[in-house]
Amino acid sequence: MRNTMLPKATNLLRLVNYNIVMNVRYGNDAMVTVPPLLQRAYMLVNETGVIPYQNYPASAPLVPRQ
Repeated sequence: MRNTMLPKATNLLRLVNYNIVMNVRYGNDAMVTVPPLLQRAYMLVNETGVIPYQNYPASAPLVPRQ
């Protein structure tokens, strides 16, 4: 399911953090797809447009690495 969020710096950091945590839970490499740097900087500074993202199901248990 694709969603969109307002382009605020705190929202982007939460998205990146959530993506990393969910990928660790599933044992995948963390991959964050965001707009190009200049477009992203403009969006964050001016808080214009939207940033698309995809939710991951939170049902996978977190297993510590050994």
